[in-house]
Amino acid sequence: MARIALVLLTVIFFTTTSQTYAQEATPSADTPSNTSPTLDSSRQQLLERRNAARERLDEDSIQLREEANSRRQVFRQRLAQIQDETRQRIVERIDNRLQLVNENLTNSFENVLANLEKVLEQIEVRRDSLASQGKDVSSLTGAISDARSTIESTKALVNTQSEKAYIIDISSDASLRVDAQETINTFKTDIRTLRDELLNAKDSVVASARLAASLSGN
Repeated sequence: MARIALVLLTVIFFTTTSQTYAQEATPSADTPSNTSPTLDSSRQQLLERRNAARERLDEDSIQLREEANSRRQVFRQRLAQIQDETRQRIVERIDNRLQLVNENLTNSFENVLANLEKVLEQIEVRRDSLASQGKDVSSLTGAISDARSTIESTKALVNTQSEKAYIIDISSDASLRVDAQETINTFKTDIRTLRDELLNAKDSVVASARLAASLSGN
């Protein structure tokens, strides 16, 4: 079980580094804060897409929670059958830690996405200002649209991740170490995949900001 405890420490370290990443992932933009009709229209469209996505997520969340509750009951039953109390406590601690780490990471990712949305709104304001000056902003409009789409799809992935339950599938007392390791590996793979999507969202906003700066002559 020493190896499981070591893996748990690895997960904790991964959480710390991911939180640091979340703080560094948001670009800045020195842009005006006024709104425009185009921006208001974009916000309305975004709100409508969010409401539709939220309804779908609510339905999926109910199903995921029901499945997790069922698996949790099986986990508790099998955990109680483990003869070694020390092994019991270690497995239960890993189980609790996985749920907590997942919650903390998804909350951090949601904050990063929220900040990216704010930056993108500022870029939209700059785009409208450039358009009022007679400049061709079609490329910037396309970049903003791509960034918005990437952010929305990433938010959906984060929401799905937040509903996941990483419950150790205990097959037997003898294979307890392997069972726990498999669950931890699944969690780490999911988080790495989600982190890559978050980086893509950040890069798309950065690309829009650079294009806006280029059109501004900066």
